[in-house]
Amino acid sequence: MSKLTDLRIYYLPPAFTTVKRQFFRFLGVWFDSCIFDQTLLMRILYLLNRRKNQPENVFLYCCNSNCLTPEDFLNGEKAKIKLLPQDFSAGEKAWRVFVSRNASAMCNIAKSENFERLPAMQKALIRCADEVPDTAGLNRTQRQILQIAEQGEYSFEEIFKKLDDFEEYPFLGDTACLRLLDDLQNRGFLKMTQGKRYQLSASSRQKKTKII
Repeated sequence: MSKLTDLRIYYLPPAFTTVKRQFFRFLGVWFDSCIFDQTLLMRILYLLNRRKNQPENVFLYCCNSNCLTPEDFLNGEKAKIKLLPQDFSAGEKAWRVFVSRNASAMCNIAKSENFERLPAMQKALIRCADEVPDTAGLNRTQRQILQIAEQGEYSFEEIFKKLDDFEEYPFLGDTACLRLLDDLQNRGFLKMTQGKRYQLSASSRQKKTKII
């Protein structure tokens, strides 16, 4: 492979898997290491592992960051791995515990299953476990928001950007962040100033809400 146009990534929809199978040499899936992409990969491996016939020639391209240039894609192609039966099994188990929203189960699978070839998926499981609300009804991201708000008044955009400092890989989208802010405000943890900036509520300061 010497140029971007040499790269071919195929998705086989059901209508083509029997009639036109001969036209496809392999199935390639390309994701970066962010939590969202890794949960999509869990789902895909889960579906592939449920097939009656074990899929062959399935390759994973996994980038550590966004792919923005032709060189990024070519480097990703060089680092591709051929997925093995153990990878499909690990992906299926990861998906099942992810949708269960059981934090203990997610951590257990992350520790006990073989994710040597899927390290970003293992990290995603552990990070997703942190998003299950604790006994106080707060998840990790909400506590991080409170930690930010404890330092002063911040706009939505400022809080959204500051949350990246807590993460190894991109985690939260802007609409999801806004929902968490609305929830914290509705529950009395945060209040909004006249200038549409968020700060800890007086009750949160008085109760000394435990923050990370």
